[in-house]
Amino acid sequence: MGGGSLTQQGIGAATLTLSGANTFTGKTAIKNGEILLLGGSLVGRVTIANGATLGVNGGSIAGTVTGDGTTGSTLLVSGNYTPSITISNVGTMNITGGTFTVAKAITGASSIAIGAGSALTLNSGGSLTGNISGTGTLTLNTNFMPPGTFSTGTLNVNNNATFTMNNPITVTNQLNVNNGGKFNFYDDISGGGIVTNAGTITVLEDPTITGNFVQNNTGILNIQLQDYQHFSQIVVTGTTILNGGTINISLPNGSGGILDGEVFNVITSNGGVTNNALPTLVYPSSFLLSFTESVIGNNLAIKAVRVLLSTIDPNPEWANLANLLDQLRTVPNSPLTDIFSILDAEVTKTGVDNILSALAPLDVADEGVLMTTFNQAKLPYNVIGSRLDNYRTGTAYAVASNGGVYSKSGYAAGDMLDGYASYGPMLFGNSIHQKSRNNIIGYSSFTRGFGIMADAPIGQFYRVGAAIGYANSAIKQQDNTGNTTNVNTV
Repeated sequence: MGGGSLTQQGIGAATLTLSGANTFTGKTAIKNGEILLLGGSLVGRVTIANGATLGVNGGSIAGTVTGDGTTGSTLLVSGNYTPSITISNVGTMNITGGTFTVAKAITGASSIAIGAGSALTLNSGGSLTGNISGTGTLTLNTNFMPPGTFSTGTLNVNNNATFTMNNPITVTNQLNVNNGGKFNFYDDISGGGIVTNAGTITVLEDPTITGNFVQNNTGILNIQLQDYQHFSQIVVTGTTILNGGTINISLPNGSGGILDGEVFNVITSNGGVTNNALPTLVYPSSFLLSFTESVIGNNLAIKAVRVLLSTIDPNPEWANLANLLDQLRTVPNSPLTDIFSILDAEVTKTGVDNILSALAPLDVADEGVLMTTFNQAKLPYNVIGSRLDNYRTGTAYAVASNGGVYSKSGYAAGDMLDGYASYGPMLFGNSIHQKSRNNIIGYSSFTRGFGIMADAPIGQFYRVGAAIGYANSAIKQQDNTGNTTNVNTV
């Protein structure tokens, strides 16, 4: 046929069927009805008007396919088809049989329907637009975030592919996160299907699976723990089967808000939990904090286990401080969570001791002040907290926080530097000169003196002191008499 153009006017639902080899290379315009491609190829540009359909069930298209941007322009795929062309502005794409494999961008589609028994495979370089629906199978070999609403029968997330949720989705049959695949689980999954994790699922907050969940031995669950109110949790309306795998625990805001013995139900399964093998727990190394897991009722529960500072044989110089911190750590939402997070980050007893030495008062005899004021006005919150802003020289720590670095001046707030009696002399003096002005006689004044003072502690809270001094002031008039007045003060 060569060049020129082919126009399908059609009347109503009229169909023009193309099969076999052809030499037509011109433009094809489908203005009404349908052109069904069973074999051969369309080489030139294909346009699809509102109300018209291009059907593909064999053959190939070597040009471009462009719709008019309305939902009435339709691309119908009913056989295996892998386009190597650009498809744009086709309002509706219906896949009714075979596998439609996409490795290029499909833009401007309003909806993509994957029918029962059919499949859409998205490979590297491919992308989709519009709402996705149907009961067929979507297989991902590349990263994908649904551009609109999402509902399918089966979803396969394969190796090197990542599915990221930004809205709830519906899966009625199977959602398979296969080995090497990643699924960012940020919202609810409905449809009553089975979610199987053999790859990596990252859970934020508390999304729900309306259906069943299977954790396989190659599966990785990434969860976050912060405190008893904020942690990752999967809620399953059906059953859960545990076949091992791994649970990675991250602490994005530090571990300071996690209390000893606190239990986090990271999976709650209304239909019960079958425990064939517990996942292996992986979490940041810490001398003071660890985690255990168990199935309790319908929950996979992770429990925090803390080592009390007072039980690790602390240096006697900060034993009272260790006891105090153990008490403060039992308070939910403690304002000292930053300090507890710093302590938890240490992986050895030596590291913990170094932090305690930086927080403890210099005067050992007065450590009892902290213990007493804790039961009175909770002053340790201020005393200990201020130490983070003023680490002592010699601790070898410069802890970054809020974009800053704590200084190391040698002293910290709350240090009791004067634990014993003190005394010392004091010398002072001044002079004042006033000239004569407006018939008012001026004067000169000179003051000089000395003093001695001393003080000593009384108990833990008070000091008593005394001072005595002597001062002499000489006042001399600035006139021809030169009179001078002396004032002595004790």
